[in-house]
Amino acid sequence: MPDGQLVALLVKGDFAAYGQLIRRHQLLINKLGFVLTGDRKRASELVVATLMVLWTEREKVKDTIPFPCYLLELIVRLHKRNPPYLSDN
Repeated sequence: MPDGQLVALLVKGDFAAYGQLIRRHQLLINKLGFVLTGDRKRASELVVATLMVLWTEREKVKDTIPFPCYLLELIVRLHKRNPPYLSDN
């Protein structure tokens, strides 16, 4: 199923579509998380935070841009914040 159809289902709360989108784009966001943080643990925390925001704010996902672009914008935006996803441990 194309990303656009999965996004339409995601916006409606379809958890299976969410899972499929994550599996499809996991490598991309993992790589960017590491590039942004330079640390595996912090990258993992950033990716988890990104995926949590993606689910909780799924109604805001727009189908006017390719989903990978939306996902990359989201992870960069979260990283630029005063990073609440980072732990001291």
